Amino acid sequence: MKNLLLSAFLLLTFSVFSQITPSQPRIMVVPSNALMNNLGYLKTINNQGAEIYVPNYMKAFTKNADLKQVISKIGEMFSERGFPLVDMELWLNTIQQERTEDILKESKSGGEISISPLDEVLYRAKPDIYIELTYEVENAGGPMRVLKFNIQAKDAFTKKQIGAASGVGQKTTETILIKLLEEAVFTHLNNLQSQMQTHFDDLSKNGREIFVRVQVFDDAGFDLEEEFGTEEDELGEIIADWLKKNSVNYNSRLLKQTENEIRFNIRIPLYDADFGDTPMGAYEFSRKLKKYLKKSFGVKTKNLTQSLGDANLIIKGKK
Repeated sequence: MKNLLLSAFLLLTFSVFSQITPSQPRIMVVPSNALMNNLGYLKTINNQGAEIYVPNYMKAFTKNADLKQVISKIGEMFSERGFPLVDMELWLNTIQQERTEDILKESKSGGEISISPLDEVLYRAKPDIYIELTYEVENAGGPMRVLKFNIQAKDAFTKKQIGAASGVGQKTTETILIKLLEEAVFTHLNNLQSQMQTHFDDLSKNGREIFVRVQVFDDAGFDLEEEFGTEEDELGEIIADWLKKNSVNYNSRLLKQTENEIRFNIRIPLYDADFGDTPMGAYEFSRKLKKYLKKSFGVKTKNLTQSLGDANLIIKGKK
């Protein structure tokens, strides 16, 4: 009986604490495109006249031991300050394994939607902030070396910069890269930590910023000016009202409106109360809008959201 009570107590305790929202943001350390280019792991692709830069993160972590150690060291320095750390390499391995398995399976749609390597790993891992790292070691004369670095903290949902630190380390004969980096970065951590925490506190109070885009298929049979419901409101107005009511502090701003497309910038809760306060992103939020439109008005939609901060719904027709 005692063991049963103890088990019940531990289960209840775990349940309660698992739903406590963190006071510090989840972070992921990412090598910048500039760093990937310097190391030889950035490919340039010509896409209809536009140059697209595609980093090969998996190859970089596998082939470059210094990069792997540096990313781990920066993550460790923030983890020691209480920031929950999301391991980029771990998620890259997970994605790689799933792609290997998918080769043996037939695609459901016969194709795939393009998504950048960074967007894919952010979408899957869901950090609050990612830290983009650039560094370079230069010869400072004779045996002396000096390390230059730049760190940009960015909101993982909007990719907006919310903090930064840069500098040049002291001239030294040290040859171990992670020691050079640690010495150069350490004095900047307090300020960068403060910037990141201020941003996360704002998210906790005012909601997370995302974009919502709703489009209409050509063969849907109606557009956003179609009237629905007993009040005979236009569909675009119905969507706008729902977004405002379900945003944090009614923070919803219309960016674009046509008969076939509507786009908003809104603030959403960090956590989804319907599912034990799990993190909420653009997909989870747009899923709620999808359900509302179907249940209330019989409007069928397809959720094409594939990034943390950009919700994309396509209206297909009526059920």
